[in-house]
Amino acid sequence: MSSKAIIISEVESTINKKYSDWEIGITNEPGKRKAQLGNPLSWLQWQAASEDVALFILAYFLDSGLKLSGKKPEQGKHVFILLKSD
Repeated sequence: MSSKAIIISEVESTINKKYSDWEIGITNEPGKRKAQLGNPLSWLQWQAASEDVALFILAYFLDSGLKLSGKKPEQGKHVFILLKSD
């Protein structure tokens, strides 16, 4: 499990302020969700300490300009990002 600060820092360093190129989401089943999204090559995931932490991180990055992966947020404590062009 990763802390809120670690996940935020790692996401920020990965996306390098290119918010329009990436999507973010949360899930309880990251392997299944990745397969549903076509097994993108540029996929990173973290397990947050709780679903509340995952929801905070999701809201933080949606407010920063990342797009939500999917039509509505799922539930879960796994935070993931993917490069939209994959």
